[in-house]
Amino acid sequence: MIAPENVLLLGAVGSTAHGLSSTESDRDLSGVFAHPTDALFTFDRPNDSVVTHDPDSALHEIEKFLRLALTSNPAALEVLWLDEYDVVTDSGRELIAIRESFLGTDTVRDAYLGYAKAQWKRACSRKSSIEHGNVGLDRRVHKGIRHTIRLLEQAQALLSTGRVAVAVADPHFYLNDLPVLSDDRLHELVRERLETVASMPSVLPDAPDRGAAERLLRGIRYRFLQSDAPGTAGGR
Repeated sequence: MIAPENVLLLGAVGSTAHGLSSTESDRDLSGVFAHPTDALFTFDRPNDSVVTHDPDSALHEIEKFLRLALTSNPAALEVLWLDEYDVVTDSGRELIAIRESFLGTDTVRDAYLGYAKAQWKRACSRKSSIEHGNVGLDRRVHKGIRHTIRLLEQAQALLSTGRVAVAVADPHFYLNDLPVLSDDRLHELVRERLETVASMPSVLPDAPDRGAAERLLRGIRYRFLQSDAPGTAGGR
């Protein structure tokens, strides 16, 4: 359990943030927290990720989150480019302020292509399972295909603008057009976007700025070592 005063950043992600939610969609939350620094001076370090349900939420401890962001993990980067937050502290604002430091051409390409290919492979496997009589996977197949295309669209925008576009540009395409495309057209579309992301020019630096992340981490560790540090949403 995370003490409320230790949450640095928390916001709605998933279909809500992507502009693809419906009345049946859950409101998924993602964010960042920091352990009290004293809790790290032990052989039994506390968990660096906390997942809860009702509401569904996934929070990473600041050190783990920084490591994920430095590899251009798409889910981690999205947390830093949300339009609004349920919780944002001073440390959370400092994290958002260095979000461009986590971007690098090679890491963005590798991460987004890797995740997109994995999603596509999983969707194709589930689709094949349906064709062999395993019913009940339709919704997961459509969601996987949508996620694949969305990741590749986000990668293209990131490489060309240097910013993570969390909301999709054309919700109608994802909700209405994409589900009715033929298998041949889907394979063609994914192949085209994979090739584009792999070869397009980039405005990003060659590599992320690890030093900026380390400076932020040191500052937060020091701040959370102080017993009298404020714990409100506007504090630490």
